[in-house]
Amino acid sequence: ERVQATARAVSDLAQTYELEPVGADRLFNYARHFARGRRDYANGEFFDELDLKIIESTLNGEHTRALTARINLADSLRALGDLAGARKLNEQTLENLERVLGSEHPNTLKAKNNLAEILQDLGDLDSARKLHEQTLEIRERVLGGEHLDTLVSRNNLAATLRYLGDLAGAQKLHEQTLEIQGRILGDEHPDTLLSMNNLAWT
Repeated sequence: ERVQATARAVSDLAQTYELEPVGADRLFNYARHFARGRRDYANGEFFDELDLKIIESTLNGEHTRALTARINLADSLRALGDLAGARKLNEQTLENLERVLGSEHPNTLKAKNNLAEILQDLGDLDSARKLHEQTLEIRERVLGGEHLDTLVSRNNLAATLRYLGDLAGAQKLHEQTLEIQGRILGDEHPDTLLSMNNLAWT
């Protein structure tokens, strides 16, 4: 909590003296994670914007750090309910990531997953389903069926199927996810319990 105020002061100095992003970038990220962990999404967005501003002032706008900062900011906008802003920023970032890093890079897949969730929030379930299916297919092929990111994609696709009314399809995916998590993480891990809850809800 004490560092939050310090981080705000540092932001003024970093911009006034046009500092390199190395230290400030790290500080703003810590402050952002702390704010998001407390559900303080307004402060999370504040530090996300600072992080992106200082990175873009010294690095190319398509630098991987700048693209990561945009993913974080889009995530904060979504948490604050600015779905239109989050969608626009995420779509732009995803396009850049696919061009710079390729369609199978972890950061690209994270952005694609996030965009799918935004589309689901906006009620565009068919588009969300398509993106979740693409992300899951790539993660299964590149990372393996039991990687944690793959499990996230499988769970997210199952949720979208449930909203679309495909309860049998959702049940199958939730059962697969639960079986793997129970074996890898243990029956009392929070992620396993979340999958158990999702399966019961379906």
